[in-house]
Amino acid sequence: TPCIWSFDGSFFNGAILIAKVLRASHEQLIEIRAYRERDKDGVISLWYVVYPAGAAWNQSEQVISAKLITQPELFFVAIREDTVIGTILAGFDGVRGWVHRVAVSPEQRRQGLASLLMRKAESSLKDMGCPKLNLQVRASNLEVLKFYESLGYAVEERASLGKPLKLGAIKTAKLRGLRRSNRLHCRPGYAPS
Repeated sequence: TPCIWSFDGSFFNGAILIAKVLRASHEQLIEIRAYRERDKDGVISLWYVVYPAGAAWNQSEQVISAKLITQPELFFVAIREDTVIGTILAGFDGVRGWVHRVAVSPEQRRQGLASLLMRKAESSLKDMGCPKLNLQVRASNLEVLKFYESLGYAVEERASLGKPLKLGAIKTAKLRGLRRSNRLHCRPGYAPS
């Protein structure tokens, strides 16, 4: 059934987007907001379904921990009836923005939720002064290119290279320490200025 999305106006001005999904005779509310610790199990479950064969450096627990250290305000979840149904991680290095882990629950696909998550990330990055957003698509998932092209993205003539970096024991210990100290600052509802 096609869906109609309506917004309460907080999308571009606040940290939370409330979308009403109108279907046939009933209405569902979907909240898009910054990740909170209570979302962890739902995020891991969703990623297990969407990304079943993740690489060692993409293990869900590690991705969540790392994101909570670096720009946690750019980790968004879509929630319906207290269930995580979508995610997006964004980042900005001062020159370019990136998105990662754009995930939508299979039963929620083709209803506009991924577009809303992308718009939320784009809006947040734009507010930070980000002039351009990049993303990568796996060769095994090229059918998603049409989706991104519908949002205004274009395939660029680039070669994507990657190299897993092994963190030494000292760096790993520092990250653990940062995670502990970060808990004081990144509680639910925390919004850095």
